[in-house]
Amino acid sequence: MEFLNLDRDMQSAVRIAKSYAQENGNAKYSSAHLLKAMLQKEVGLTNFVSGICKDLDYIEEWADIRMEEYEKSAVITDIEPDTKINAVFEKADNIRLKIGLLEINPICTLCALACPEVGFTVDQLKSFPIKEKDILESYVPFGFDEDDDMDDFDMNSSSVQDIIENNTTI
Repeated sequence: MEFLNLDRDMQSAVRIAKSYAQENGNAKYSSAHLLKAMLQKEVGLTNFVSGICKDLDYIEEWADIRMEEYEKSAVITDIEPDTKINAVFEKADNIRLKIGLLEINPICTLCALACPEVGFTVDQLKSFPIKEKDILESYVPFGFDEDDDMDDFDMNSSSVQDIIENNTTI
């Protein structure tokens, strides 16, 4: 399965997630592999996560535990996404559209992963320290509510473009 509108950082994250799956003896990469991959420096999500005052080490360990729980395979050929990855990228694409981006970036994907029953179960997310609302309020200037009218929001302003390009908070 190929996801066409991933930005360069997310394309790197997918490659890294596949590597993690192979290292762990998994035939498919999961949401946990993708989350851990997004926390690598070359993907660029670490500054954002630190900026919203979340513990990177805890989140990485949280992903490691879920990766260890993931089904192992004796024969590994080509690492494919598991069934939840499509839902993760569909949700990330919806978030991308909501906030006016051209491509899915790591923040859109993190937001999707933080949504119950998209990448992780409700029970798994009980111990996950990041919520969708935390991300949207930090990423979109002046906060964001699903009921907000985005028509009045200027995604082309210099401050908004700086936030988008640098994956930072305001």
